[in-house]
Amino acid sequence: DAGLFAEPMIADSNVYYVDFSGRLCSRSLVDGSERWKTELDAQSHTTPAFGNGFTVVGDDEGKVCAVDGSSHFVWKFSTESAVRASAVVSDETVYIGSTDHSFYAINLADGKEKWKFVSGGKIYNAAAVSADKVVFGGTDHKVYCLDRQEGGLLWTFPAKSIIGTAPLIANDKVFVGSLDKNLYVLDLKTGKLLWSYEAKGRIRTNPVVVNGKLIFASENDWLYCFGEK
Repeated sequence: DAGLFAEPMIADSNVYYVDFSGRLCSRSLVDGSERWKTELDAQSHTTPAFGNGFTVVGDDEGKVCAVDGSSHFVWKFSTESAVRASAVVSDETVYIGSTDHSFYAINLADGKEKWKFVSGGKIYNAAAVSADKVVFGGTDHKVYCLDRQEGGLLWTFPAKSIIGTAPLIANDKVFVGSLDKNLYVLDLKTGKLLWSYEAKGRIRTNPVVVNGKLIFASENDWLYCFGEK
């Protein structure tokens, strides 16, 4: 197989990824044997998402595609520009942003649009989804929080530069990195800034929280770890 633009995804004892040539591939996690592969309409820079037996991926022509366990396309949903953000699948819904400035909620079963929100910038990173909220960032320097059911705007937070990571929701907080070198920690309910930390370089890799510790990296080749605060 050719190389990858984005990270693979592991689900249901299998590995899913898209190679340079635009092939969506599935391999056994146990022995690496190929299960299936199928050609997308274009290259993809996204990590596949998985839900209810469907693999969902966006491509550079602006399509969001769902493929079943036999490598057959179930549906294709068109946006107006390249999809570089990875999808999130939760409760029969696909949540995904596009470089057309729009964020979409798509029905997983049939690929029909549930709602659409137009933001002020292009969306390059995946969203974070809680029980009732969806949070994402864009090139307009803003973090957006939407109502998960209807897509209405609940709050925004202004950073000093482009949002460089997917947000992370943990313990009623939103953790998100920016190209202004700051890691921001926001209140999930209100969007209020709780605290921030300015690293030595731009933050472009997604933060993680493990065992009560916040871990993230920046472009100055340092890995940062914080305890609970």
